[in-house]
Amino acid sequence: MTSGEASRFRLSAIVFFVLFASYACFAQHPNWNSTSRLALTAQLSQHGELSINGYEKLTGDRASTPSGYYSDKAPSMSLLAVPMSLLVTRFFTIEPDKFGTRWWTLYMYLCTLSVAGFFSALAAAAMFLFVSRTTASIDAALIASLTFGLATPMFGWSTVFFGHATAAALLLLGFIAWQDGEGGRWLRIARFFAGGLALGVATGVEFPTAIPAAIIGVAMVIRLLTREQLATTAQLLGAALLGGVIGLAPTLIYNDAAFGSPLHLGYSNVVGFDGMKSGFFGIGLPSIGVVKELLVGSYRGVLWFCPALIVLIAAWCFAVRQRALREVSIVTALVTAWYLFYNAGYIYWDGGWSTGPRFLTPAFGLPCLVLGLVWPSLPNRIKPVFLAVIGLSVIMSLAAVSVDMAAPENDKNPLLNFILPSFLSGNLTSTLSYYVLPRPSILHLVPILAIWALGLLLIARESSRDEPVRRGAG
Repeated sequence: MTSGEASRFRLSAIVFFVLFASYACFAQHPNWNSTSRLALTAQLSQHGELSINGYEKLTGDRASTPSGYYSDKAPSMSLLAVPMSLLVTRFFTIEPDKFGTRWWTLYMYLCTLSVAGFFSALAAAAMFLFVSRTTASIDAALIASLTFGLATPMFGWSTVFFGHATAAALLLLGFIAWQDGEGGRWLRIARFFAGGLALGVATGVEFPTAIPAAIIGVAMVIRLLTREQLATTAQLLGAALLGGVIGLAPTLIYNDAAFGSPLHLGYSNVVGFDGMKSGFFGIGLPSIGVVKELLVGSYRGVLWFCPALIVLIAAWCFAVRQRALREVSIVTALVTAWYLFYNAGYIYWDGGWSTGPRFLTPAFGLPCLVLGLVWPSLPNRIKPVFLAVIGLSVIMSLAAVSVDMAAPENDKNPLLNFILPSFLSGNLTSTLSYYVLPRPSILHLVPILAIWALGLLLIARESSRDEPVRRGAG
């Protein structure tokens, strides 16, 4: 390993640390979605049961069967938290009567950090390595990875036990694993296996991820068939397929054990959401009006919560004109379009209690990757503007994650009526320090600002100690 490569690995570790520590500064409040998922985790790790009997009155997100109640969610998010649950429950038990206590809050916090926080930070670190190797630009890699982790809805949803951030991270990890062709035969086979595994698990975390996973898979097949020998293609495809099957297997096994068939989804037995019986599990043709609301509306408009969307769109427009970036640009466009049209066609498109359009979160990984890849070739005059918009987006994300990622669904302008007023008044109820000192104060932001300051110091120090690591154009 060259000194430059070693420096890149150290910088990627710093990116991981900064993001993971940032997510650790927040503990969101209980909600139906996370309670449904964590009830399965608690039952499985403590009693070896798949039902959530006893928790059914604590969450409206449940599936009813003759044998009892089950989580209606895709199960892999819950399954990924089992190791942390096994560790935590060695010290205290988690039962329905613990709901709402500090023990449940601590349990939810640790499980969230071990899954959503961990995979989001890992995906950002992997993005840093990939962009820095591809562009030879540390600046580009830092901008891409930190925009992804702090300036998009990934920031907030990485602190909640929902599946969106984890699915986004796994999609990104799978895509990157299949892009990097360095290394010998067995390393490439291992990389393709890991990519398939990530996409398989992603589908088990959030079922709609199956379509983006398929899009990425088709792009990978086309690339291999046009660039590799037939024998190599067969080996890599076999490894990817095996990884995908293994990654999806726990979901199929769970479905069979809980509902009687590997392909029977919990949403078929959902209680209280009759709209899920229309279309394909509630998904129909997209509405233009809903698309507008998802993008710029005052209720769920992503642009207000993530101004960096403008930068990502502009970066994509630059990238698609470059031959070397055309493939990733097309895949990015298809994946993003899927999430927008699926969300716009979903009967419960607003996501209930949600800060911003949470279903769009997995769409942000690839656009941030494109931003990093195209950054060195962007005109210097627009880079300061892009950085200013990204900085504004970080502030908006910080406000949302500090206050509450599950804004009340009856508030038609949660940003102006709830998030910003609470943030500016220091009512930062989702910061970890607020649980210790529940008083409104802007000082609750001191821990995360200290982490960011330390991260900048470490990045500056590492970037200056190894000359072979070029900062690239920009």
